[in-house]
Amino acid sequence: MEKTNTKNFAILAPVPEHHLISGLDAITHQLDDDSLDTHPMLAFGSNAFEAFGQADSLRKERMADVYIYASHTDDPPLNPQATWKATYIKQVHSRRGRYPGKASHRPETTTTDKPTWAIFWLIKDLEKLKKPLPIGDLKALGKKSNYSPRFLPEGPVLIEHPMVRRRLT
Repeated sequence: MEKTNTKNFAILAPVPEHHLISGLDAITHQLDDDSLDTHPMLAFGSNAFEAFGQADSLRKERMADVYIYASHTDDPPLNPQATWKATYIKQVHSRRGRYPGKASHRPETTTTDKPTWAIFWLIKDLEKLKKPLPIGDLKALGKKSNYSPRFLPEGPVLIEHPMVRRRLT
């Protein structure tokens, strides 16, 4: 897999805010674990295997940027924003609904998740954006107009890469 990220598209995905905060702790634990010899990563469960399958075919062995809308917050903004960013690595199929990899890749808060997932999408380099990205400034891949300013993503969607769009305008 190439080390660079594709700029042909990005992924916009909702993730519960408490999983993102817990994910930072999981990354810290991975960095502190001398027995791990891989880059810290997180695994989030999803049933949106088609969206991630499309991402996998479009990225052509590269990684992709993920802009994350922190869902299930105590004080949601009137106009939703992507407030986190990460690098999408790949998806892996679940085993009987559970993550088949190392438990350390899953945020602690996900241990009580009730649903069983079809896939898990792996990310690295999770960070909070210094400047949030309004979802109303984003455009679905292949669409002519931006999302409504109050659009709430209910699952992962492919979008035109916002950094490429900004350079073009």
